[in-house]
Formats: sequence, C-alpha cells, structure tokens
Amino acid sequence: WMTPPHWQGAVVRRFRELSAGGEADVVYAMTPIYAEFFRQIAGVAVPVLPPLALHVRGIHRPEMSHRFRAYIARTQYTSTLQGMAFSHILQHFLAEGPQEVQRWQVFIAKWQDEKTVLSFHEIAKFSAAVFIPAQRQQMMFTDLYSMHIPIFVPAGKMYA
Repeated sequence: WMTPPHWQGAVVRRFRELSAGGEADVVYAMTPIYAEFFRQIAGVAVPVLPPLALHVRGIHRPEMSHRFRAYIARTQYTSTLQGMAFSHILQHFLAEGPQEVQRWQVFIAKWQDEKTVLSFHEIAKFSAAVFIPAQRQQMMFTDLYSMHIPIFVPAGKMYA
C-alpha cells in the first residue's frame, strides 16, 4: 500500500464511496489480485475486467525454419540477478540438452536494454513466449495472450 499512513483512512473511505457510486461511476479491477487487494483493504468487492489489449497490432505468425524460436518476454525479472541466472541456465540447457531440445533458439528481452525491445509484429514471429512476471499483474501477459502466441508461465509455487 503506497498511500502515506496519515491518508489511508481518508483514501479507503473515498474508495468505498466511489465504489458504491452513482450512475456514472464504475470501479473495477484489471486483475484478480487487485480485486482481492481491494476486498482485503477496503472491504469492497469489485468485478474484474481484464484489458482487451486493443493496442496490440500483431497476431501469432511464427517464421517457419528448422529451429523453434522462444521469446523470453521483457519484464523487470529479466534484468534481476535471478532472471539473468535463469536465462543463462536456459541457454545452457538448450545448447547442451537432449537432441529434441536443441531445436530451440532463445531471445531474451531485458527490461532496460533498448536493443532487445521488439515490436508486436516482431514478437508475433516467435514460436512461443516465456513469461516470467516480476509482478503478477503485468500487462505484457495480456499483450501476448491477445496475439494468440503460446505462452509458457511458471507454476504458482514460484510465487509462494
């Protein structure tokens, strides 16, 4: 909760008022985790309405080649020490692993590296995406999902 402690009571009261709302007021959460956050903090249940990602201008059309291409999605995680270690381990596994695994080529998009920023059209050319969010509610998942690209995500145990 990022609100200064001396404002929290007023913010929660105002949120409750807006949630009860009038005809023109609509309060919703973009993700289930935010909806639960609102319920826990303010005692207000709000519907979840995920964004439609209408800004995405790419549809999954993988390039045909002898190698599959995996896109490790650009999140804050890919620039952390843990994310860099994971990337090196994945690359090593794909280079040294069983024959069927060696067919994959991996592209790692890093959070603050402009050289790895790709357009939606470029991302759509990958065979699949690996999405490891630094936060559970990152927009990139919605973007990838709207492109119809196969997405590999970690199990919930990773966040436990």
